[in-house]
Amino acid sequence: MFLFFIRHSKNLKKRFKKTFPNQKLPLLLSILIILFSSAVFGKSISKEDRKILSAAISGNLRLAQKALKQGASVHARDPRQYFLGETPLHKVAFHNDVSFVRFLLSQGADPNLFDDRGETPLITAVYGLSLESVSVLLDAKADPYLETKSGISPAVLAADLCSLPILKLLKDAGVDFNRPTKKGLLPIYTAVARCDRKFLQFLADSGSTVESPTASGVTPLMHAVRYRNLDAIQFFMEKNVSVSSVDKHGRDAMYHFLGPYQQIAAYHNNDYPPTDEELKEIAIYLIRKGTPLYREYKDGRTALFLLLDLFNDLDDFREFFSNTVR
Repeated sequence: MFLFFIRHSKNLKKRFKKTFPNQKLPLLLSILIILFSSAVFGKSISKEDRKILSAAISGNLRLAQKALKQGASVHARDPRQYFLGETPLHKVAFHNDVSFVRFLLSQGADPNLFDDRGETPLITAVYGLSLESVSVLLDAKADPYLETKSGISPAVLAADLCSLPILKLLKDAGVDFNRPTKKGLLPIYTAVARCDRKFLQFLADSGSTVESPTASGVTPLMHAVRYRNLDAIQFFMEKNVSVSSVDKHGRDAMYHFLGPYQQIAAYHNNDYPPTDEELKEIAIYLIRKGTPLYREYKDGRTALFLLLDLFNDLDDFREFFSNTVR
């Protein structure tokens, strides 16, 4: 599974479950390590703050209550290298510990506090696919338009993860899916890499403009053909979207479909690769919609030249064009 955005903590979560199938063992170990080894969190935070972070990691609500009574900060930050200033609320939101999320909010935890990546607890909850935590945070006035330092918003991330339930929560909270991030990204753009037609139809029904380009001029169709997501491509075919747009480098959808990998950073789905006939069907659509076959791209190639790669010999090539122009 390819994710447009990668987060270190998600991999840690998977490794944690594989390494410790007995959930009680890591619970005890995490408490013992954090309470008795300052090397884990370092000496930059107090014992009480280490305790509340330990409680958030292990899901020990009683330990968190005790730590707060002893003077721990509800906004204690994890100083370890790979956790980049996460607060207890970030940690419990990621693991969808809803009771713990509510408790921290009741103790004054800020739902809009950034960690060092620029992640809010809401974004962290979306990364964890933590549906209930997302709902609680939105009810607590978490701002759904805040972005990470790399320009990721909750809606763009939910679309990248193809999480329809989370996207529905964001819609119900009034999120505008046509509002681009600072990097110019929209949910429809990240969704087309691997989400299915049902997901894309929801975005369209929710007001997403299916032809909106990014800041670099890449349209959702270009992105879909680059990833060869057949469900998304067929969705755009049914919507009769235009193929005339070009990105800032003068490349159209045909170039994103068949251009050199090193030029377009293509990510093809090798688990379910499209058949030759499906690839030709996409090419036919692009041609019939008016892709100029003889216009030169900046690298000197033409769409006609790129099409040659789809065929074994010239006879197949001629037959393809004789059928296409009918």
